[in-house]
Amino acid sequence: MLTKVASRVPLLVKAPGVTRPGSVCQVPVISFDFFPTLLELAGARASASRPAIDGLSFVPLLKAEASTPRRELFWHYPHYWNAKGELPVAPYSVARLGDWKLIRFYETGRDELYNLNMDLSEEHDLAAIEPGKHRELSNRLEAWLKEVDAQMPAPR
Repeated sequence: MLTKVASRVPLLVKAPGVTRPGSVCQVPVISFDFFPTLLELAGARASASRPAIDGLSFVPLLKAEASTPRRELFWHYPHYWNAKGELPVAPYSVARLGDWKLIRFYETGRDELYNLNMDLSEEHDLAAIEPGKHRELSNRLEAWLKEVDAQMPAPR
């Protein structure tokens, strides 16, 4: 099963009159931010994005008006995926708080903790070395999963 979780995928945005050509922003965003961002770029009222309760518009980032839309990112993949020709994927959840990233693998019951500022390629699992940080991210992930009433993976 897949043991690494992709979290740094480049995003290119062209929004004439909003973005500055050639500008670069290092602030992470997540896919569910696209809907409220596109609504704002289209000039929709704020109430139009109510269904996108998880997402936040990153238009302020595009305009270089803010440094981050949020400090925490979470994602949850509660099922198995075995596509032909692809690496199989087992259920996992991720919490990213600032430079720290916790990955919870449900099949093995293992957590991995990384400091992305010091280890961008996620080569050095710090879960055993940083128990306080591990507990902090684990507790925050648990709270978020409960808050969104996340479907938990069924054992195989």
